[in-house]
Amino acid sequence: MSKFEDGSYGSLTGVSLIGKVLAGRCSMKYTRAAAGSGQIPEGMTPKTMTGPAGYVMDAMIAAVTNPVDGECQVTVQIKSDNVETGFYLTNIVLFAEDPDEGEVPFTYLSLENEPEWIRPASS
Repeated sequence: MSKFEDGSYGSLTGVSLIGKVLAGRCSMKYTRAAAGSGQIPEGMTPKTMTGPAGYVMDAMIAAVTNPVDGECQVTVQIKSDNVETGFYLTNIVLFAEDPDEGEVPFTYLSLENEPEWIRPASS
């Protein structure tokens, strides 16, 4: 059982980046998403993770939309085409471009309590 509720957590570097975007220093640019099958290590939180726990593969950013004012929705897609061994997806990290730091983790999506099965290509 996870110590954290399933859901999306803004990372510390992501919160800092939002401040830079709001100050007009840069625009928001999502760079990639990565999927993991591990658990958050002791002493870490979703906000302090720098990548997915138990990295398995990169995921595709399929869409970035604005469903309502004040909200951004990022759709991430995982395809089984290149998955040799199925795994339980327990987390996804969305990365973004920071003008000072380069690529930083923006959001950590935890699914440890109800992981999603990603089937192998062969099934």
